[in-house]
Amino acid sequence: MRTIELMEKFQKNQTNRAVAAKLEVTEAAISVAKKVGRLSPSLAAKIADFLGENPVFWMAVAAAEQQVEPTRTALLEILEDS
Repeated sequence: MRTIELMEKFQKNQTNRAVAAKLEVTEAAISVAKKVGRLSPSLAAKIADFLGENPVFWMAVAAAEQQVEPTRTALLEILEDS
């Protein structure tokens, strides 16, 4: 799973405004995350915490997604196997 999928799971039918308010971030932060297709490590951790998932794991996934290839793919494969 990628961090943007975590966002989709959290957002469901909520507006960006509602999600931003729950996470205590700006609507722009939510819009940018959707536009680039990934979350920052801090945003991923907040969402994971709300969903009862491991925030440290999701921070690691977000950090891996920010890397350039081929490092990104290698790190994501390691995380998927853990």
